[in-house]
Amino acid sequence: MTAVQDRVDAPRLFITSDLHLGHKAIIEYCDRPFDITEQGLEECDDFLLAQYRNTVNENDMVIFLGDLTFKKNHKGQKMTEIFNELPGRKVLIRGNHDWYRDSFYRKCGFLSVNRYLIFGNYFLCHFPVSGKPDYHGRFMDEEYCSFVKATHGFIGNKTGNCTVVIHGHTHTQSVDEDDGITRYNCCVDYKPNHYAPVEFSKEKFPDLYTEVAAYFQALEENS
Repeated sequence: MTAVQDRVDAPRLFITSDLHLGHKAIIEYCDRPFDITEQGLEECDDFLLAQYRNTVNENDMVIFLGDLTFKKNHKGQKMTEIFNELPGRKVLIRGNHDWYRDSFYRKCGFLSVNRYLIFGNYFLCHFPVSGKPDYHGRFMDEEYCSFVKATHGFIGNKTGNCTVVIHGHTHTQSVDEDDGITRYNCCVDYKPNHYAPVEFSKEKFPDLYTEVAAYFQALEENS
């Protein structure tokens, strides 16, 4: 295999969050460029799915940071079918709107369903683990603690001593907090993301990429 072929065939790592498929109100909340109508909602959902398909290849690794959908159906098509048909090998970290059972999301094609994941110094969670209020005025560290306690118990200092948090939840907002933590907002609505999954390349994030690749390999070997 040539070096060029190797670069083409190597899986890439993408992280994305907060599609909110089937959620008409999110068009207004996040100023998505669609009418706040049933037709506008369909166009919005179709656009987001097209952005995903135009970005991700079948062999790529994709971590969804939650808030996938408000419905189990989209234009008469089951969500299980929609997500299974999306390219990529997929893992889910639940958001506050992902209220279905783990078995439902596994039927959607997700290799694992989690409340958070830790890869070395990187903490991946729907919430940014910040003391700032979110767009509803709720303090995000309190939301996070309540959310995680529900299943896995409280992590000592909330981020497992990680100094990088990769998150969703805040949609168009960045989180500016002087707490020594670097945050990456992977919401589709965050302007730099252009409504598409965000690539964390092997070149720029070698430690994260290597640990995530090993995680995906272990999941697939044990499936």
